[in-house]
Amino acid sequence: MLMLQSMMAVLLRREGCRRPGEVVTDVNRALFHNLRDRLGRDDHATLVVLLYRRDGHVVFAGAHEELLVVRHRTGQVECISTTGVWVGAMQDVRAVTHDAHFLLEDGDLLVLFTDGV
Repeated sequence: MLMLQSMMAVLLRREGCRRPGEVVTDVNRALFHNLRDRLGRDDHATLVVLLYRRDGHVVFAGAHEELLVVRHRTGQVECISTTGVWVGAMQDVRAVTHDAHFLLEDGDLLVLFTDGV
């Protein structure tokens, strides 16, 4: 996780705002190389990258637990699936990493949680 957090920090500081799918693809490439070639390990991690815009649009990519949105207007919980693959599990994830979108309205609550819960 420390390796993954460091990669994310460097990538986002260096290149700023990018599409989430591009970030996931680049992090996966580096993580796969580090795990397989440098460490001789067969590990992976779940990861979703989100880009939130002030108008409420959220763009995301990756594979993790569902994103939960508590809708203020209805009081209902919306479960948004992530459809990517784990980072570090395969060498190239471009073909299976796609940006998805949803809209948060005033008063909505986005709940993010770890699979370690």
